[in-house]
Amino acid sequence: MAVLVTGAAGFIGSHVVAQLLQSGAQVRATVRNPKNAIFLNSLPVANGASLQIVTMDLLDFASVRSAVSDCKDVIHCAASLPVGANDAQKDIVDPSIEGTSNLVKALQQAGVVERIIHTSSVAAIRSTSHEKRNNLFCCGLV
Repeated sequence: MAVLVTGAAGFIGSHVVAQLLQSGAQVRATVRNPKNAIFLNSLPVANGASLQIVTMDLLDFASVRSAVSDCKDVIHCAASLPVGANDAQKDIVDPSIEGTSNLVKALQQAGVVERIIHTSSVAAIRSTSHEKRNNLFCCGLV
């Protein structure tokens, strides 16, 4: 059975995919936009390992349910963290809660998942106020 990695085109997710492929795992990598995940196909793959890239939107339950099917392990790295979000609750928190809720429902329906790992990053605690300095976006930690 494959290991499902959500958010596989992101920083953390892509590194998780790389490690799994190097260890010989069968990986189902989910992305919102497959064009952003083409680089995953160039990762080194150990004997017995495989990579399947599938389109999934955490806010679309049908796509989540399809991605989860036949996966024993899930590593949840997907998140919506737009820099400069106008409304952190609406743009970041609510989609993250709904997306994770959809994933949990799909896991329960699948009935074969034995382990889930939910990742996070420093972005979860960063300030949502950003200012532009010399063409760079800067943010302070709260």
